[in-house]
Amino acid sequence: MPVHPSATLVLPLLPPRSLAVALPVFFATGSARTAIGLSFASGLAEPAGVLGLLLAVRVVAPTAAGMGALLASVAGIMAAISVLELLPQAVAHTGRVQAAAAALGGGVVMAAVLEAIHASGIGV
Repeated sequence: MPVHPSATLVLPLLPPRSLAVALPVFFATGSARTAIGLSFASGLAEPAGVLGLLLAVRVVAPTAAGMGALLASVAGIMAAISVLELLPQAVAHTGRVQAAAAALGGGVVMAAVLEAIHASGIGV
């Protein structure tokens, strides 16, 4: 049975996402039950987001222009979260130089992954 290309992009991210939620909760509360429960609840948010996206694509973005607006909106949200939340936290925990190096390194890794996907013919 062939695997959809998007599944190959999402499946490797699931364990790190679960750990990213579970470990801080466990160390903050000391409760494995709370950590697992919140990790599970966090995991349910992703399918709910997919259902919302399907609705948005069918209702809001049935045209190329609508899809472009939807994608630009998501890009804006991701950029805002990165600049306003994630980067200041990284600077607070590691300092400016290490945070900048990590941000640059993350950008390089993502560019390489996207280029590999594009070159393989999986992506558009």
